[in-house]
Amino acid sequence: MNVLSARWFRGLAIFALLFVLLSLNSNRAIVFIDNQYFEPTYRACVGILGFIAQDVSQLERQIVCNITMVSIAADAERALATELAADNLKEPPA
Repeated sequence: MNVLSARWFRGLAIFALLFVLLSLNSNRAIVFIDNQYFEPTYRACVGILGFIAQDVSQLERQIVCNITMVSIAADAERALATELAADNLKEPPA
């Protein structure tokens, strides 16, 4: 079996690429999507994973999407909080 042509590897590579692209500096967009459109995004994630990795069970796809989406949203919220704290320290008191 060639690992590079395996469906699970392609799915993992796509998620890694999405994770890198989303972590570049779009924290506000990620938090907005998480707060407003979590369920549609979750269903899309499970559907896309089902298309990519047909040999993986529905439960496994749901687990991967849930963990990935929650960790991306938590990282974005943490980064926004850090940016806000840094901005508050830089501003001189009035």
